Order: sequence, then structure tokens, then C-alpha cells
Amino acid sequence: MKSGRSGAGEGKGQRTVRDRKTMVTRKRETRQDQTLLSGDLRARVAAQAYSFYERRGYEDGYDLEDWLEAERRILTE
Repeated sequence: MKSGRSGAGEGKGQRTVRDRKTMVTRKRETRQDQTLLSGDLRARVAAQAYSFYERRGYEDGYDLEDWLEAERRILTE
């Protein structure tokens, strides 16, 4: 069984998903790299996340955790 191939009646922005005995056509998310944060808020979160990185001694591998913690702190201010 292959999935993701175009089937009859499948329009642009859709894909066919086969799950065992059923076939479901779902719309693809046409999300571009959009952010819900304004430019100023994004800059504040980035600066806060970078400060976490600095405090850790520039140790890599925690970028997502730093970003999420920075968002949490700034959005709860």
C-alpha cells in the first residue's frame, strides 16, 4: 500500500491517506513558516533565549527548550 499518491477526485492541496482498510482524503496544511509573535515580541523572546544559552556556557542542544521557556516567561509577564 502506498500513501500520498494522487487519486481520482483528489484536488490540489490534498493527499490520500490509507489506513488499513479505509482511505481518507485530507487537506494538506499549506502553512508557510509563519509565526504568531509580533516582530518586537519575537525579538524579546530571542534575546531571552540567547541569555539562557549564555548562562549555560554556550552549550548547544537546548535551543528549543530555551525558546519555549523564554516564550513562557515573556508571555506571562
